[in-house]
Amino acid sequence: MSERGGTLIKNYLTEINNKLNELAGSDMDVVSVVPLDTLKKDLEFFDYVVSSNESIADRQTLYLEKYKIFARNQGQIDSKQADLREKCMQY
Repeated sequence: MSERGGTLIKNYLTEINNKLNELAGSDMDVVSVVPLDTLKKDLEFFDYVVSSNESIADRQTLYLEKYKIFARNQGQIDSKQADLREKCMQY
């Protein structure tokens, strides 16, 4: 990417950020930064975004299911709970 291209992208993202700041506290939002057809043209990037979103959704679904199980049976203990607690305490 040329320096000019980088500058154009930087300026565009700055403009988006400024628009987000203007809309803060309102019920409006920026819903599109790059048109979908533009994203789909770069198949490698588009596939990466789709697979990343699917991976995040799968993980969220797993943990929501765990929360549901633990909410129904508060005495239930996750086998990884002690390890997770230890890592949190170390952090």
